[in-house]
Amino acid sequence: MRWLRVLGAGCFCLFLNACTSMSALQTARVLPEGTHRFLVGAGFFRTPEASPSDPSKVTFPFLEVAGRFGFLTDWDVGLRYTMPGMFTGDLKFNLVNDPEFAFALGAGVGFLGVKSGASDTTHFQREILDVLIPMYISYDFAPEWGVYVSPRVVFRFSTQDQNLVGGAVGIRWGNTWGVCLEAGGAADISSKYTQYQVNAGFFFGSAPSVE
Repeated sequence: MRWLRVLGAGCFCLFLNACTSMSALQTARVLPEGTHRFLVGAGFFRTPEASPSDPSKVTFPFLEVAGRFGFLTDWDVGLRYTMPGMFTGDLKFNLVNDPEFAFALGAGVGFLGVKSGASDTTHFQREILDVLIPMYISYDFAPEWGVYVSPRVVFRFSTQDQNLVGGAVGIRWGNTWGVCLEAGGAADISSKYTQYQVNAGFFFGSAPSVE
């Protein structure tokens, strides 16, 4: 039905205006050269309502699939798809790789382009470019257990530019395969916009998280 298509387009616009995933679902460890890891994740994203008339309140589930590949000593590269259509690529460089403690820096770019509807009432088009600068800090209590934090800055370029500061805190269970559990959030430094999210991911690959 036409009204359902219009409503769906409206909800989709609202989601795109608000959502920037802050999930990390990885520690500061870099994959060894020639190895790989894949991940399937899901979570919930929420923006609180600033005022009764504020239309930016959103509670929305999201799904993510990702792959990482070690290609040089102390370097790996990642590709991620976040529904409803954000593609992200990033690099991570390991600066500290002690038996328990690790520290890494990264940089990435995300892009979303969507176009729907043919008439004036249903037409919607949006392009979004995200530039991400994450940091990764992790501490491993054992090969199968660890905690991590990933602060980051996201510069979003669209019809409504945003400069977001936030990140995620998580727990890793497992080594060659396992799960990550996270909570995160972000705030726009130029407005009152804030967001929160919780998510989890199942990872598996050809190399252990900790040797």
